[in-house]
Amino acid sequence: MNLLAFHAFPSARKAQVDFVPSDAALFTAAAKGAKIKLSKPKTAFLIDGDDRVGALANILSRLGGGEINVTAVTGVCAGWGDMGPCSG
Repeated sequence: MNLLAFHAFPSARKAQVDFVPSDAALFTAAAKGAKIKLSKPKTAFLIDGDDRVGALANILSRLGGGEINVTAVTGVCAGWGDMGPCSG
């Protein structure tokens, strides 16, 4: 099973973990088989693009301009070593 992304944070003395699977039905079946309780699905944006200063701020500004609320954000970059796009 492929996970495209995940995000975790504390919530009311517990933890909330949000998963973005590539195949929601497969993920749900695997969780059920492992007896892991899932909450109802949530909406998520998975945004892929160039690593540059202000990229995320621009996207969040556009979402806010469309009256779309954002609860949490995780920014991740997988670089190519010291000279990769995520260095600096």
